[in-house]
Amino acid sequence: MSLSRLAVVLTVANVCNGCGFIGLPVVRDFSDFEEFEFTVLKALGICRPLESVYAAKIQKDEDGDYVLNISVFDDISDDEVYCAQTIDPARDEPARAPCPVLRKLPARTMTDSKVEEMLDLFSRVHVEPWINAPCLLAVTYPCEIPRLMWDDYMVSFFYCEYPRIGVDGVAILEFLDSLRTD
Repeated sequence: MSLSRLAVVLTVANVCNGCGFIGLPVVRDFSDFEEFEFTVLKALGICRPLESVYAAKIQKDEDGDYVLNISVFDDISDDEVYCAQTIDPARDEPARAPCPVLRKLPARTMTDSKVEEMLDLFSRVHVEPWINAPCLLAVTYPCEIPRLMWDDYMVSFFYCEYPRIGVDGVAILEFLDSLRTD
């Protein structure tokens, strides 16, 4: 990268400090949502651990209940089904690795305790509404790009995409993973 490009990036970053380009996270209240959706976009590959939540949708129905639809990654136990994802250098043939599959769990109404936990968590979500200056220098692609959407407001986990989730991202993922069995 040229020194002049770095100077331009740093100048823009300094000029825009506090104008939504670089600054402090904004705390948003998403607790009054009608529909929440969690999705994972594939980038360089699937990196979610087995049994983790891959997609979730929570909708508020006309009675005020929250209906959960959730999908998780699961491992195929069938010994005959394999993915040819890598080449075994010793034999110059595809290595046999089990394929993860997406398993949709039955839709269900969330319990009162989980609704209370969710609304509390969603009432104070830190969002970073600016682009990160290092992203102007180079683009990196992670294994996956998790995204959260409250009604029409999308927030990304990807460092170079904005608005981006702040410190609450891990807590939200842990909450979603807790919904697999509750």
